[in-house]
Amino acid sequence: MDNGHGRTGFEGRLSRVGWAAAAIVIVSLIAATFFGFRTYGTYRLLQSATQSGVPSTSGIRPWMTIGYVAETYDVAFITLAGRLQLSPDTDPKSTLKALADRTSLPRIDYIQRVQRAVADTAPIQKSSTSPGWLAALNDGILSLILTYGYAAFGVTLLLAALGLPLPSGVAVTIAGSLLAQGKLDWGLTFTLGIFASILGDIGGYFVGRRLGPSLLANWGPILGLSLARQTFLAGMLSRWGALTVFLSRTLISTLSTFVSLLAGVSRYSATRFAVLSLVGRSFWMFAYLWLGYTVGTEVEAAASFLRNLSGLLFSLLMLAAAIAVLIKGSAIRLASQ
Repeated sequence: MDNGHGRTGFEGRLSRVGWAAAAIVIVSLIAATFFGFRTYGTYRLLQSATQSGVPSTSGIRPWMTIGYVAETYDVAFITLAGRLQLSPDTDPKSTLKALADRTSLPRIDYIQRVQRAVADTAPIQKSSTSPGWLAALNDGILSLILTYGYAAFGVTLLLAALGLPLPSGVAVTIAGSLLAQGKLDWGLTFTLGIFASILGDIGGYFVGRRLGPSLLANWGPILGLSLARQTFLAGMLSRWGALTVFLSRTLISTLSTFVSLLAGVSRYSATRFAVLSLVGRSFWMFAYLWLGYTVGTEVEAAASFLRNLSGLLFSLLMLAAAIAVLIKGSAIRLASQ
């Protein structure tokens, strides 16, 4: 009787896990499809904007009106309309989406046509967004890297890995654009970037290991590591240690410092942590350098592409994990019969 109840309870838990995994498969498939289309679209717009000779046109989107595009890029409306083979009485408030639908062209193809038209006619190129703190910060980092070269690049990544709020992704993307101009060397930039990032990761790890739980208790909330976030990340490290360390160096790099500290506090294997950091940072470094090399200094547009790509990769990872759980559950059911 007990065995029957025990088996029934086990099968019930297995069924619940199976249903949860199936739900994750469906959600992951939808998310992967969504991010897949967005990743492909943003990459095509980045590529065509660069090829047109006016990288700032990568900011043109279907929701914009034709009048807004003309004003933003300082193009006479009548000239832009003529380039797009629109009638002179076209309403400036017509969206690019609506204009694309009239021509039966895919929207992304129509946006690329607009990019080329702007590149051919705009006498003065202006950014599609007003300069803000991000643009100023980007300029400052670029100036430092241009002035001090590899030293500024390495220090930026080291301090960012240690937890300072520096845009390391921007720095690497800009370095990639300098690689395209022949001002930096691929091998040296890649090696230095990984070394500086891993040095910061290991530094954070040993700070956590040396100071222990008192660090999180006293400084966690100040550093933005709330008790709820500490509990969540600690649980991830306990259950999926290697995956958590790897993902925090790649797809969710904003959590890298927190994970480094928690790995040290929990006395996670230092060797394993270093190896996973090396692998994760290598992927991350190559992706950002390649993006900067491909699209130049249009960092905000490139960041949009990276967000979509990260969403796609994370969705595929969740999909693979859920499928693995379903396969394992099926194997257990077969073995128990």
